[in-house]
Amino acid sequence: DVAALVVVVVLLAVAAHTTLVLAVALAGLAVRLGRFAGVLEGAVALAFLLASAALGFLLSGGVSLYQGLVLGAAAFAAQFLVTLLIGRLLVRPRLSRADRAHLGLGQQNGITAILLALSLEPSFPGTVGVVGPAVLTVNLLHYGFRWARADTRRWTAVRSWTTARRTPDRP
Repeated sequence: DVAALVVVVVLLAVAAHTTLVLAVALAGLAVRLGRFAGVLEGAVALAFLLASAALGFLLSGGVSLYQGLVLGAAAFAAQFLVTLLIGRLLVRPRLSRADRAHLGLGQQNGITAILLALSLEPSFPGTVGVVGPAVLTVNLLHYGFRWARADTRRWTAVRSWTTARRTPDRP
């Protein structure tokens, strides 16, 4: 646990200095902190709030709502499709359709996208104005899908799809 914590702290310091934010996200796939997980979750929540505040300050310069909505919807759809594909082709034993759909609809909070947008804004003005609404769109889609399936064990979309496949004579 301590070695993993040291790796994360060093990686965060290097990432902050060189703006290699994606490296921290990739390390999260492999590094598990065990007893420090609660502290890390709190630190991530704080970082998300601070990054969101910085994003808000920069959004006062203008927002590209249409481009942000399109980017957010495309990111949500791409994540869903790639997860379904990976779940079908690379995961053994095979996941059920319901499990693949559950993974496909899962999202992160957008902290990596926000930090990348903040890093790119000086070189590419207007990036924050597009990424801000995109992150909001992804989160709204995520919560909308979560709300839609909150009261059911099997989601309506998955159920209707599997029912339609079982009854071919249905009009």
